[in-house]
Amino acid sequence: MERAVNDRARPGLDAALALLIFAVCAGRLAAFPLQPGHADEAHYLHEAKRVLQGERLYRDVFELTTPGWVYLMALLFEVFGVTLRTARMAAAVIHGATAALLFIVCRRLDVRRGFALAAAATYLWVCPQMFPVASQHWLATLLGVLVLALCLRPLRPWLGGALGFVAGLMIAVHQARGLAMAAGVAAFLTVDSLVLQRDHRSQPLAVGIAFAAGLLLATVPMLGAATVSAGFEPVWYALVMHPMQSYASTFVTSWGRGGSTVFSVRGLVTYVPLALLCVIPRVLYGRHSGADPRSVRAGAAVLLLGGASVASVWYYPDAIHLAFIAPLFFAAAADGLERAVRRLAGPVQNGVAWAIAVAIVVPIGVGMTRELAARSSRRLTTVYRSAFGPVEVFPSHAAMLDDLSRLLDAVPSRTLYCHGYSAYTYLLVDGRNPTRFEFVRAGYTTAAQVEEIVAVLRTQDVPYVWINPRDAEARDPITIFIRDHYERVEDAALQRWGLWQRRAPGAAGRHSSAARLG
Repeated sequence: MERAVNDRARPGLDAALALLIFAVCAGRLAAFPLQPGHADEAHYLHEAKRVLQGERLYRDVFELTTPGWVYLMALLFEVFGVTLRTARMAAAVIHGATAALLFIVCRRLDVRRGFALAAAATYLWVCPQMFPVASQHWLATLLGVLVLALCLRPLRPWLGGALGFVAGLMIAVHQARGLAMAAGVAAFLTVDSLVLQRDHRSQPLAVGIAFAAGLLLATVPMLGAATVSAGFEPVWYALVMHPMQSYASTFVTSWGRGGSTVFSVRGLVTYVPLALLCVIPRVLYGRHSGADPRSVRAGAAVLLLGGASVASVWYYPDAIHLAFIAPLFFAAAADGLERAVRRLAGPVQNGVAWAIAVAIVVPIGVGMTRELAARSSRRLTTVYRSAFGPVEVFPSHAAMLDDLSRLLDAVPSRTLYCHGYSAYTYLLVDGRNPTRFEFVRAGYTTAAQVEEIVAVLRTQDVPYVWINPRDAEARDPITIFIRDHYERVEDAALQRWGLWQRRAPGAAGRHSSAARLG
């Protein structure tokens, strides 16, 4: 690759900067207040707790993604405790590793340190704020950046195996994103071996076999264990049929919609895939002009894996999902800036480059810091010592959780069904979900699953039901059954929050005829 301007003779400095980036990013995110976040976070964390307690994923707990994240969180809960801090610390480490690895990727693309630091800082300021929770998506993001880093090395059989293993881990964490990235890696290996690679020692057949072996090594044991535990049919339905049918028909959005609007962050992640255009000249002109083949194959890797990243979130391409894949495009943008600056006269290159880097990082950092400070000032929270460790909630919410926890103290199994609320309620009061389902939504939850939930409420001892007050008059079968067989608790505060208790035997409900499901 070109090195006239960007001297890479000091790898120790790059390693030190990567460690510094990791420490700054992980430390900053670990210091954030432990406020309950998006409902998706609670669903997966509660599933991990249930698995840790002996329930079986896909048989006792319904989940439509591959089990890697749930198993990982269950392991971390076992080692460090079942708390929100454990989950958020894991997320902080993942983000720190992603930012550091993004810096390394930029350096392997022969991007100068200023632009590489700008790419890592942009990731730190932008991406975690779009979805500031512990999520399997961020682990898939880290693995995706690692795949790109590996593709930038000369191909050898061991590297093919490593690429297959990392892509397999992505599949084990989130099948849609992992399968798309695995296809992107396979495309790159094919193009690299048959078109770009001039080093005949690359052994394309051996590389391909090693890639397939690594892929199977990462996916088969985990999916095999889940299948042995739950049975083939539940796993097949949860991981293949339900996402293709119920999820695909329920969750539909347009490109870049939703998500944060902080400091035009949504606009940034919406259009950042266009940075791939910066890499096209590197591949096309480099290929025909006899440029260093390493530079051409690096551009091909960015293009193919960037396209695979877009395909990996095509099922729901809102702004949040685009933030999950943004790091690869930050690297592409840094590469484009590097090549543009190199056209300047030698003496002014460094000055212009650092000025651009500072101009990128400072406004984003200042804007994000101000917004976060404004958010913190608006959230008058208190520290609540919950069953899920210390969390920051509104005082009224803390009082409600105390009242609910005292009620559950009289229930031997602490059984509580939450309808329309996130699984955070189960976590914060140590409640037991009597159903297999953490997330229920019209269209997404099938008629058979709704009937299963109603059957549980009818046949099991479920003394309390937590239903979102705004949904209390809905006409879905579950809510109708609750209105017919439960009544609001006497406590006025818990009434306002939507707590219902089992109606005494023999008491008539308001909707008894409507509650009959046949």
